[in-house]
Amino acid sequence: MKRKSRAATFRSRRRKKWVINGAVLLIVLILAAGGYKGYKKIQALQARNNAKQAIQTKRTEEKKDLAIHAEASTMKEKEIEEYLYSINFNGSAYIEDKGKFVISRGYGFANLEKYKANNAETAHLIGSAQKTVIATAVLQLVEQGKLSLTAPISQYIPGFPNGTKILVRDFLRHTSGIKGHRVRPFYISPTQLIESIKAQGIRSQPGKWHYLDDNYSVLAYLIQKESGQSLASYLKQHIFDVANMPSAGLGKSFYSVPNHGSSYMQSKDGILEARSVIEDFSQVFGAGDMYMNAIDLARFDQALQSGKLISKSSVKQMLTKGPHSKYGYGVYEYPSFYVARGVYYGYQATNFFSKDGKKTIVLLTNGRAELSLIKASENIFQIMNKK
Repeated sequence: MKRKSRAATFRSRRRKKWVINGAVLLIVLILAAGGYKGYKKIQALQARNNAKQAIQTKRTEEKKDLAIHAEASTMKEKEIEEYLYSINFNGSAYIEDKGKFVISRGYGFANLEKYKANNAETAHLIGSAQKTVIATAVLQLVEQGKLSLTAPISQYIPGFPNGTKILVRDFLRHTSGIKGHRVRPFYISPTQLIESIKAQGIRSQPGKWHYLDDNYSVLAYLIQKESGQSLASYLKQHIFDVANMPSAGLGKSFYSVPNHGSSYMQSKDGILEARSVIEDFSQVFGAGDMYMNAIDLARFDQALQSGKLISKSSVKQMLTKGPHSKYGYGVYEYPSFYVARGVYYGYQATNFFSKDGKKTIVLLTNGRAELSLIKASENIFQIMNKK
């Protein structure tokens, strides 16, 4: 009995020792975790303060540059520059009033961490503003007799849901009634993307306006199928080269462009916070995978309006709003101007041009803020129209 009692006592002491050691270890781990979190919090605070200081320094430099530039500028140029400065615009701008002035420059940072400034030639992702380019390519194929806007989509993509009722034109106007696929972070081929869109079916009969990126993914697929070229190859040969847009491209090659803007969101106090693109560009095929600089987007506008890319009658058809919305083919029509716009993570783009063809406003930001660039473009347009 005594031996048993000693063994039991030994086991009891050992258990207590384990409990105490375990508790001590748990306390150490908790304190370490708290210390690590505290350390990370301090690091984040220091990074934010460094970013704030860098931005303030850059804005001071830009303010001095603005004062110097203003001496050689018209009053309207000066007012526009001051306006962009007042809204903390971070990106690239091309603003032209033909025969009067051109503003072509960068603002803020292309890459805050490397203290690399935006300039007029910084490439940015343009999001849905690329739909105007896709629509132009579709109309080129229509003029070549390879596509018909009034043909049912089933003529080109067999087995497409409601395919005998949905016309090619419905995809251009966002009136197809399709549901669209679920965007994922991984690569998907154009064929797989179309199969995914087909599998989702329709949400309504064609005719009702519902903005959906997948409408233009279907059109991008048609461009490849009917031209016999990849989308990138077709656009380069028939649009980018023709309009002299050397900075324009598609997909992951964006990150290999030396002068490209990184993605940020801008807080109310003007701080840039990194906002990385998480999905694969293939998921927004034809609808959000295009990049270029502000100068080249303005060159596209000029080539389009002059009839260099498609006929004047096709341009008119493209820019005219549909019966169910202000949307034409890749562009919105308003009483005195047209505008294409896009938002993609920290990137935002507006491609704005007046109906008389004299005024162009291209704003590309990689530091998206609360203020819409549509509103900013309208404000700049008002300044340009002042007597």
